[in-house]
Amino acid sequence: MEASREQLQAVQHTSSHARLLAGPGTGKTFVLSKKVEHLLLHEHIPAASILVLTFTRAAASELRERISKYVGREVLPEVSTLHSFALKYLLHNSGRINLPLPTPIRIADDWDENRIIYPDIKLLLNYDKITEVHKLFHALSANWDSFVDEPDIPDPKFISVWERHRRVYGYTLRAELVYRLAKALQQYGNEFALPEYKYVLLDEYQDLNPCDLAIADELSKRGAFLFVAGDDDQSIYGFRRAHPEGIRKFTTDYPNAADLTLTECRRCAPEILDLAHWVIRTDLDRIDKPLHSVVDNQGEVRVLRYGDQEKEAKGIAAISRCLINRYGYEPDDILILLRIDRNSSFSTVIKDAFSQQDIPISSNTASLDDPLSTSSGRVLMSFVRLLDNPQDHIAWRTILQERKSNNLGPSRIRAIYQYTLNNNTTFSEALERISSKPALIDPSAGRLIQKEYGFISGLLSNMTGITLVVDAVNYVLEGLSDSITDSARLEELESAAQHLTKLVAEYDSPSLRDLISQIAATNSEIEQERRPGVVNILTMHKAKGLSSRVVFIVGAEDELIPGRSESGNELEDERRLFYVSLTRAREKLYITYSLRRSGAQQFSGRSISGARARQITRFLQGASIIPGSGPDYLDGLCQSSAS
Repeated sequence: MEASREQLQAVQHTSSHARLLAGPGTGKTFVLSKKVEHLLLHEHIPAASILVLTFTRAAASELRERISKYVGREVLPEVSTLHSFALKYLLHNSGRINLPLPTPIRIADDWDENRIIYPDIKLLLNYDKITEVHKLFHALSANWDSFVDEPDIPDPKFISVWERHRRVYGYTLRAELVYRLAKALQQYGNEFALPEYKYVLLDEYQDLNPCDLAIADELSKRGAFLFVAGDDDQSIYGFRRAHPEGIRKFTTDYPNAADLTLTECRRCAPEILDLAHWVIRTDLDRIDKPLHSVVDNQGEVRVLRYGDQEKEAKGIAAISRCLINRYGYEPDDILILLRIDRNSSFSTVIKDAFSQQDIPISSNTASLDDPLSTSSGRVLMSFVRLLDNPQDHIAWRTILQERKSNNLGPSRIRAIYQYTLNNNTTFSEALERISSKPALIDPSAGRLIQKEYGFISGLLSNMTGITLVVDAVNYVLEGLSDSITDSARLEELESAAQHLTKLVAEYDSPSLRDLISQIAATNSEIEQERRPGVVNILTMHKAKGLSSRVVFIVGAEDELIPGRSESGNELEDERRLFYVSLTRAREKLYITYSLRRSGAQQFSGRSISGARARQITRFLQGASIIPGSGPDYLDGLCQSSAS
């Protein structure tokens, strides 16, 4: 691909800080990768002096791949997510500074939080609902994201219980990683060791929260030029305290910064971009920027009305079948976006309708929707963790909890935890002691623990000397397969092993520790896993950075979009999220809504009373596009293709 004049200007600017405003489909990733090539090959900047920070693991992987095609893998600079960067240098400096974290630093991921930490804290605090614990951890995370020193926690007992729990299990929450790095940089200055970066490229700058921005500022104070790329219209992560003000004020915060803009959208057909522009221009605080489509075909936008959720799902499936059979589209050309999908209440209905049409479909809408979050997948991952650190307490706990053949239920695991409190020890140390002397707790439980500890230790001891990640994964797979009789669990295990092997290739054959760090630092609320060969269902947040020939935005009712967010920053967040979703479409954009929803769907978003029909989202009210009947459109689509 040839660089345009404005892209070339952005690539070649090296003399100051710079902000690149890059709307959807304008080639932001292309510019970032070509800029790295320019710095390396034309400015002769050493790779070690260049840092590229992205927002998602997928973006980091794509950038590494693109840059390596230009310059080769031998001179590839550091390309990382911000969370992985924070973890890497906290680990690197942990021996020389004091961190208020359990050591060695071990990150608890989403599964650890949802299946171990939150349920344990609920029991220890004697709360009735797990949502009470979620609120407390959300308050902690909000303070870290906002870069606030003193957390405002309603229940002071919570902090004491949580700190004791994490000493026993030795974990750090992913949400605090960037905060700990920012505080360490401020507290220790140059005593905190980092490479001497000359250029720092920051992707998706509009999605950085105050804590993330503090890291960028500290890097600039160490002498690095910042090149930030993003679009205030695409700031959608308000739930983690991100705000478009960061990118809007960049040229004020850094007065000598260059102000660069990309104006040519090479993704969205004109009709799609026109509607998206109409939606986003109602945000009065946005940076007004030129953007026009350079796509040849005009594209198609339809707003389709259905009577209820069943008719909506069947209509979407029927349109997809027609596009596949008569217009030559492939299933993975089609992307379905949902605002919410709590308990899979929306995706289940859609998947059923697609199954009736015999169209392959996959959903990735939940935080824990990946092969490593199944029970068998977690056991596999825990063994891999224990290879790196035999005292990984959460990994030991996970294996005991998830291996169904060991007969160790919740009460026996709680007995181990109580032993750690009574004897001021850690979880893995307690296991070792109980294994040596089962009578330290209830003898029957002690003997079961002794047997399980022996099984785990035996498998680990036979893996001594294995250094390649793929070899380790295959050995654990073989060792666990013999003890699994349930075919579904075995399939889970094999799927998890394949996924881990894929990640090894994605991260370019990392060490065991690097692989674990990359996985642990991944935020599954924003990472997408798009499967080839099938129609994909994603939440709107997970679709960031993706595009598709055909996009369905399902449930475009005011009760869901914006839902309960009816004013202020939350409303503008929803408007931008809708804009981002619209601009995922390249050729065809279908926006569907239902007049009635029942069951779990009825209570999603902002509920309505009585028999009053739902209305289309306010973000489309007043737009020139007129809603039409879904069934009527289908008839016309199929008839025109037949003729």
